[in-house]
Amino acid sequence: VDLEDSEIANIVYIYFHLDEGAKYFLVLLDYQDEEAAEKIQILASIYKDYRFIVCTGDLNSKNGKGVRKVFKRHPSNLLIASNVAEDVYYSALYRSEGVILLNSTPLYTLEVMEILASKKHLLALESSIIKDVIIDKINGHVYNDFASLIQGVDQLSKGNLLDLRENGYKFASQNRIQAIGEKLVEIYHKVLKENNQW
Repeated sequence: VDLEDSEIANIVYIYFHLDEGAKYFLVLLDYQDEEAAEKIQILASIYKDYRFIVCTGDLNSKNGKGVRKVFKRHPSNLLIASNVAEDVYYSALYRSEGVILLNSTPLYTLEVMEILASKKHLLALESSIIKDVIIDKINGHVYNDFASLIQGVDQLSKGNLLDLRENGYKFASQNRIQAIGEKLVEIYHKVLKENNQW
């Protein structure tokens, strides 16, 4: 996830026609979650000095119709990317000020681990995370309600948000697939020895 010397590090600026170094938040949106889409619009209208890049699934599908309708009119600093290419997504993640999760259901664990491994500020509603993965004030900022999340964005924009990025990175490193695989192998060996099958 360290893209500094890679060819894709700055693709986000080209793809979204942004000035290099433009300040933006990355928002990962469930393409069926109309309530979350409305909240993103509110955030974008409050924080006009930032762009909000929304990465979501296929809004042209039948299931995306509701969210597409919400986004029919949106603030000019809200950029919507439906089914974005992988290189664009990773570049957007890499160059972002932080990631915001507003969904009514949690994201897949892999996506969250990528955010943590990228050393990004993570601001999330409680409904959008798995509690054992994102722990409030330990490796991310978890908010009970939207009003509190807005205050969190305000703190981050002013440089007053508690910086948990290193904690998040350590958590992702300790729980990466390879490390979990090694732990599983140890458990299997232990079980087999206990059953005299090893």
